[in-house]
Amino acid sequence: MGSTVLVSLLLCLVTSSVCAAIVFMMFVFRPVGGAVLCPLQCVCETRPWYTPQSVYHQARTVDCNELHLRRIPVNVSADTQVLLLQSNNISSISTELQRLTNLTELDLSQNHFTQCDDLISMGLSSLGRLVTLYLEENHIEELEDFSLRNLSSLEELYMNHNRISSIGPKAFAGLTNLLRLHLNSNRLVAIDSRWFESLPSLEILMIGENPILGLEEKNFMPLSRLHSLVLAGMGLASVPSAAFLGLDYLESLSFYDNRLRSVPRDALSVLPNLKFLDLNRNPITWGCIPSRLFITFSPSLVNDPPWIRLM
Repeated sequence: MGSTVLVSLLLCLVTSSVCAAIVFMMFVFRPVGGAVLCPLQCVCETRPWYTPQSVYHQARTVDCNELHLRRIPVNVSADTQVLLLQSNNISSISTELQRLTNLTELDLSQNHFTQCDDLISMGLSSLGRLVTLYLEENHIEELEDFSLRNLSSLEELYMNHNRISSIGPKAFAGLTNLLRLHLNSNRLVAIDSRWFESLPSLEILMIGENPILGLEEKNFMPLSRLHSLVLAGMGLASVPSAAFLGLDYLESLSFYDNRLRSVPRDALSVLPNLKFLDLNRNPITWGCIPSRLFITFSPSLVNDPPWIRLM
């Protein structure tokens, strides 16, 4: 313990209430390298950071993962670019993040958030440079219209393993730069094509392990730039012939762990650039071809079997 803290503790004998506050501030507002403040128990350092396009950067990172925090520390340095708060007990945000206008990545996974609209309006509305947001494994039940509208620079949104059962038709309004959307393992029973009208740049959509009652015609029509679509573990028994209309650039499609009894040839025939198709764990009868497989796919051969070859 430093001499300054020792002196402060001695002074507490005389002015206990005032000094207790001083000592608390000395511990919580802990200098790093003699200059930058770092929250107590967190690790503050420069670390490698990659953009969604795999461009390398050095990022000022504050790592407060797994500290049993109930709220976001108030003394995070304003020049922080990556803030990691995974596996804590945080359920709300007030003004702690408003100064952090340089944030490019924020990880709030494995906390206790229940409402996304309050989270954004109260805490994240000033984060105009935010590129990646992790909200996985919380307790979010609904995404209301315009609840994410202020995150105009966002390129990656991870909301897997929540309790989302309702998404407003304009919930993703404002996310014109979003490239990756992960909604796996929620409670959605339908996919609304209106969600995607606000996502002209989306390249990867993962929406598996939701209890979807069935796909609809033109379900993904607005996603003209989509490259990868994961529909795993949804209990799908059939696929409408026009379900994938508009997905001219789709290269990868996963039906892993569904209830398909035959290859949805009509639906696949509208995908001119499909290269990878996963039909593992479907009750498809393949004859002598094993039912557990990954396959490469050429749409030009869809009506001219055999068009499947093992990778």
